[in-house]
Amino acid sequence: MSADKCPHPRRLRRIPAQLPIKLVLGSLFTKSACDALTLDISQAGARVRASVPLSPGQSVQVVPSEGIKRAIPGRIVWVSPLFTGPHGEAGIEFLQT
Repeated sequence: MSADKCPHPRRLRRIPAQLPIKLVLGSLFTKSACDALTLDISQAGARVRASVPLSPGQSVQVVPSEGIKRAIPGRIVWVSPLFTGPHGEAGIEFLQT
């Protein structure tokens, strides 16, 4: 396989975008919010940098800090193995597009 071919190509094109967002974490009974930043975004999800620990499978609401403040439901699908404070990255799958 050539070096420029990805064995698992992305379904949708990612767009580099550093946008401030809020992540609303929690369940029906307890919720907390934290500031985060998108690093890239697609129609199906986003790669984010957050300052709180996140776990794969965790439900989140993504709320843009600018424009329409509509919460987008999502789920954490991966977390960087080196998740350390404000430099930790995670992938969010949007559950509604």
